[in-house]
Amino acid sequence: KRKNKGTKKKIDGEEQSDEAPKNPEKTIEKNESTNGPILAPLPDPFKCPETGSGFKIGGFWLERLHDFDAVEKAITVLDKYAENTENSSNNAMDTDASDSVRPKAIFQTHKPMHGLLTAVSEELPDSPLYYTSPGLCHTMHCSAIPRQKLNAAIRNAGYEVSAYHKQPDAIKTTAPPDVIWDIFRAWVAENPISKKWTEGKNENSAAARILKRGMVSLNEGPKKSNDSSSAEDEVKNNMKCVDFTEYVKIEKKKAVRFPMNPAPNWGPKPRAGTKRPLDENKINNNDSSGKKFKEEEADTAKVAATDSSGNG
Repeated sequence: KRKNKGTKKKIDGEEQSDEAPKNPEKTIEKNESTNGPILAPLPDPFKCPETGSGFKIGGFWLERLHDFDAVEKAITVLDKYAENTENSSNNAMDTDASDSVRPKAIFQTHKPMHGLLTAVSEELPDSPLYYTSPGLCHTMHCSAIPRQKLNAAIRNAGYEVSAYHKQPDAIKTTAPPDVIWDIFRAWVAENPISKKWTEGKNENSAAARILKRGMVSLNEGPKKSNDSSSAEDEVKNNMKCVDFTEYVKIEKKKAVRFPMNPAPNWGPKPRAGTKRPLDENKINNNDSSGKKFKEEEADTAKVAATDSSGNG
């Protein structure tokens, strides 16, 4: 019996994040007769409701990826370290102390560590999978949805959304796949895509089938009420509609979440080894340039020998 594990469904031509089966406690038995792979319970029906394509199923971890208490403690330690280092540095500068007295940085990568932990602390704890906005837009062949509008549409539909600490363009959300695709259907209605992606040889493409299905859980736009209803009533009326308006601005903590590399071509270097002189490299080279170098060197040696015999 395998706990804390589920299956991820990947659909041909479509980015999809769905947790299936819904019951992670269900027994997953090994195929004893063929000594083959583990057989997971298959969803019924075994087709994508958006495109009708088959699933590619793989395992993934269902429990929380992070210990958020440990993450918060680590952030607190780094904040105190930064504060103490700044105060010590200011005191050292005020007293005009020597370099030997100045505080040395214990954590050389303080800012990247603080940014990574901050991004982790802001993630939805119980959403193991994520979407990438470019991947969704690529499936629909549509223009990119601004991140603020995509997040606002998900929140206005009554679901939670957060960033993902590893990819700047990824989101984690509690919204089911049909809600995400409804949002993109509404976006395409406002920002039409070229007909070449839905007609002719592409009439059965993933984008064409997703658009052909129509809205499932949400309506295309917010409902407009003529009466003077309260703001709370307006929110309730528009709960099941795609609304890209950002009513509440989410304030983020100050942190460097995705820092740039500290130097050009930064990264692992080739392993250490002896460096041979340039001339020796050319001599040992088997290409035409190496052969030409050998011939030139032989000609030079002949000229030198002739000069020495003539002078003698």
